[in-house]
Amino acid sequence: LDSTMAASKGSTSSFQRRGARALPLGTVPSRQNAQLLVSTGVRSLDAVLGGGLAVGATMMLQEDTHRMYSRTVLKLFLSEGLACGHALALASADRDPNGVMRALYPEAVRSTSTGGTTRSQPSQSGPVAAAAADGDSAAMSIAWRYRKSGQVNTEVGSQPSGGLGRDFDVSKSVTPEQLAGTSVLAIDLRTCCRDGDPATDVLCGIADLLPAHAAVLTEVTAWLKDFAVERPTASGEQRKVARVVVESLGSPLWPSVGPELVSTVRLLHRLRAMVRQSFAVLLVTMPCATVAPDVLRRTVHLSDTAVRLEAFAGTPNENSSVLKDYHGFVHVLKLPRLNTLTCFYPDTLDLAFKLRRKKFVIERIHLPPDMSETVSRTQGAAPKHAAAAASSSATRGGPAPEW
Repeated sequence: LDSTMAASKGSTSSFQRRGARALPLGTVPSRQNAQLLVSTGVRSLDAVLGGGLAVGATMMLQEDTHRMYSRTVLKLFLSEGLACGHALALASADRDPNGVMRALYPEAVRSTSTGGTTRSQPSQSGPVAAAAADGDSAAMSIAWRYRKSGQVNTEVGSQPSGGLGRDFDVSKSVTPEQLAGTSVLAIDLRTCCRDGDPATDVLCGIADLLPAHAAVLTEVTAWLKDFAVERPTASGEQRKVARVVVESLGSPLWPSVGPELVSTVRLLHRLRAMVRQSFAVLLVTMPCATVAPDVLRRTVHLSDTAVRLEAFAGTPNENSSVLKDYHGFVHVLKLPRLNTLTCFYPDTLDLAFKLRRKKFVIERIHLPPDMSETVSRTQGAAPKHAAAAASSSATRGGPAPEW
């Protein structure tokens, strides 16, 4: 009996408990369906989309008229990938992709009151200073009817959850040391000229694409092989996520004008199929002013998420006294619905964005209360008109939202 017990102790079981596999860098599981999510670089946009952008998803960003704010969102998307250690790919036809990479934003550093230094406060004098000395400054700074109401925080996703998302300083650029070591694919379509073999193009499935579209598809396909889901991984290896960005697809700078616009839709369809089979996310920006409406509708249908920016610059809303705190509307055209019959729906779709000195935020449209007691009835028509414009901002000037 003793020999039998000794033999049983010396033998090992073939069953071994496998430990939990580490998640890819910069990802968190979704609270709705446990899918892996990455941040878009704008924490408030992550909150609108239900926590972030799912790995394998395609996001369509319809640019504003002057493309100033859409370029900021594009750089924030890449800056988030740089901060998380993701691989970055950018295809552009109007500027140098390497220059865009060098101009990415660094992560914002919050100043603290260490070393005996504190933030300076503005000096006060007169009755306000006397009230502050008595502890009544808070009571005097707000009307009596609003004392019991809490401070309204209109920023979407102001409270971070799950550790996803960062704040970036849009007034600075990253250093070469911060960019070193990152896997970067830059596709400059201004100098990219592809003359392939027609027989090979047929085998690769790019014979029906324009040369610029075929070049993007060929480069991205070869680059994403290292991020394929089916690629075997070594023991202890941690997966990495790739971020692919195609800037201003369908603009006049791309050779896709006229009857060849169908090549744009084909390119997006095949890019989406590749990203869906990889640990990658795809961001495609399109100019609304130069792309045909039917092509915009088809690209929105092909995307998992679609958002449009409408800037106030050059419009009557630019001089509106009610919307003076915002720089434009945010139209949510399509919300993600992956592996589920229902999708996350935000509290409101009346959204606007503003570009602060060091931050890009999306907020709920909040009309401030009128503090005047003698305001005329004619002046009250302006807020009502602005509220009506805000309530219809989700569908104005674009396709109906797809839920």
